[in-house]
Amino acid sequence: CGNEHYCRKHQIYTCSCAPIQDRNGNLIGAVNVTVLKELAHPHTLGMVLSASDSIAKELELTEAMQSIERISAQRNSIIEHMPSGLFLLTKTNRVSQVNTRALNMFGLSYEQIIGQNLFNYLSIDEGENGVTVFTKEQYNEEVTVRRLDS
Repeated sequence: CGNEHYCRKHQIYTCSCAPIQDRNGNLIGAVNVTVLKELAHPHTLGMVLSASDSIAKELELTEAMQSIERISAQRNSIIEHMPSGLFLLTKTNRVSQVNTRALNMFGLSYEQIIGQNLFNYLSIDEGENGVTVFTKEQYNEEVTVRRLDS
């Protein structure tokens, strides 16, 4: 602030500066506001600190979103390359993801089925022992799946 500057020609200024750090605490930049000392406002430093914090949080959020997108792309690739048809359902039986093999098996389109209740399009008959699919964990249970005519 003013006379606190080491360089004499900078003593006419007041500076407010805050570091920008990544999530590991590494310095990646800074926000600085420099004004003539007679135009200085007491809230400038608070604004600079807030801007610095906002930038750091936005960078962290962007990094997290990119990580989620990478994981999602890997999951999508795995699902798409499975040798069987696959529907991923929400707890309310809405289709959250489906692979091409399943779409082709039942003559459905992605736009038609995604977000929809699977059982508006397909019926699943009970297994041999009379246990309805999805009521308990099952392995190698044979069921008949049919497309409902709409």
